[in-house]
Amino acid sequence: MRYTIINLVRSLLWSGMAVIGAALIITPTTSAWGQGIVYLGSQNQSDPTAMYGHCGAVNSGIQSKIGIVVGAAGADLNKITAITVLDCHTFDGPGNSFVVPCPAGTKATYCVQNQNDGLGNHILLGVTTDKNFTPCQVTGKSPGPPATLTITFTDKAFALVGVELRGAVTNATTQFFAGSGNRLVVLIATKINQNSPATLSNILVGNGHGTATTCNFSF
Repeated sequence: MRYTIINLVRSLLWSGMAVIGAALIITPTTSAWGQGIVYLGSQNQSDPTAMYGHCGAVNSGIQSKIGIVVGAAGADLNKITAITVLDCHTFDGPGNSFVVPCPAGTKATYCVQNQNDGLGNHILLGVTTDKNFTPCQVTGKSPGPPATLTITFTDKAFALVGVELRGAVTNATTQFFAGSGNRLVVLIATKINQNSPATLSNILVGNGHGTATTCNFSF
């Protein structure tokens, strides 16, 4: 399925309809307006949790891409950074998800196919994993004074269920900032005594699939 970007405001003005504001949307190129998904606002097409579907008959549904991958036997669910739609059309076979060879030229770690996702779609997804990905990364460091360390916690596929300071926090104050949807958490640590090291030990990061990662930092 091919995708095209259109400007909704311009399209509606051409048809004589009045609109308020502007929205950039992405919609599949099909022969009928009722097929595919119309995305509200800009959409990251590689987002593992983004919706796909409505590729088949008028009553075909939509669902999150990650749900198809989780159900595939043998799929590597660790460190998923992107899932892209490679093909989507009317269902044409049995259900269940399977890891399958990727089409030639596909830039994905592996591919997952489901010929009948239960919503009327045949779906082929390209899954990208990054072995170097960690859910806790230093994204900022300032010598101050006072010295600060910024740590960003993310999980693109399964979101975060918790960030716990299980170990000792020495010579620092901490402040959490949480983004919407539990996809992003930022922790800023500020050093108290500028002449001594500060440490944050045994930070436990959990995601929605039950995976836990421990991180340690000093500055």
